[in-house]
Amino acid sequence: MNSLGVSQMTTREITSSLSFQSLDTMAKENKGAFGEALAGIWLKDKIKEDVSLVTETQIPEDDPKIWFSHLGRHRCKYGKVTEEGVEEISWEPDYSFHVTLPDFDVRKEILLEVKTGKSELQRNQLAVMKLVAQEADSLVFYCEVKLHKERADVTYEEVSVADLETEITEAESVECYDCGSMILPDVARLVDRDGSPVYLCPEGDCDQ
Repeated sequence: MNSLGVSQMTTREITSSLSFQSLDTMAKENKGAFGEALAGIWLKDKIKEDVSLVTETQIPEDDPKIWFSHLGRHRCKYGKVTEEGVEEISWEPDYSFHVTLPDFDVRKEILLEVKTGKSELQRNQLAVMKLVAQEADSLVFYCEVKLHKERADVTYEEVSVADLETEITEAESVECYDCGSMILPDVARLVDRDGSPVYLCPEGDCDQ
């Protein structure tokens, strides 16, 4: 019998006393999974305290009805225009959920990229995160989790809407999606077409 008076099904028992410091010694993938769960759950708690984190709508109630629904693993995919054509870039959020305030017609998809310990954000991850942040009903957060002996420091940074003009400075010239003309990056427009970014001539200059 164990301490609860329940018959043991096996003779093996695993007991551990955990501190945040001991969690920091776990295998990298397990430490990362812990950090992801901690970051997601803690952000939900912060949203319950302050719904202005997810909406600019004025909420007159101090304790409005709020629903959370967890999203399973999914991948955000986009097409990135390069000199060779369209290259698929993708990002899989570490933690994601929907938050809904049913009485105020507010519904947001919250997506987190979480780095625990010394893990670093990759450039291609940030590129897709910025694209996702353009979607009206999505909020993207980059979170860092630092584990110490008796505490964990959790920091969130909202990823701002991508400044698309900064994404076209690497190529010497780009091709207009509509007419095929080669144009300079500093005058090209980068717009969204069916979920993919494409280059266009300046307003009124297209040969189409």
